[in-house]
Amino acid sequence: MWLRAQMKLTSQCWALKELAKDIWNRPWSEERRSDWQRWLALAANSDVPMMKNAAKTIGKRLYGILNAMRHSVSNGNAEALNSKIRLLRIKAGDTETGSALNWG
Repeated sequence: MWLRAQMKLTSQCWALKELAKDIWNRPWSEERRSDWQRWLALAANSDVPMMKNAAKTIGKRLYGILNAMRHSVSNGNAEALNSKIRLLRIKAGDTETGSALNWG
């Protein structure tokens, strides 16, 4: 019985993830707003608490998501740069105090 319940939750998560991916990859049109709103309703009504939380977060940020889709922009380059900076800070021995280098 437990496995059946887990499979139901897993399948809901997978279906919602695939639908979100499909919406994101569609060519831009004004219909994307209604596509996302339908997705938000499905996620909010799912049996998965984390999907309900995701729906709230995406709903709050829908304006930015739609703009990113409309203008084909991403913050991927900024995230890559942040990762490199984080790695350099770790290699330099940066601590919580903000020291750029470990002097000793």
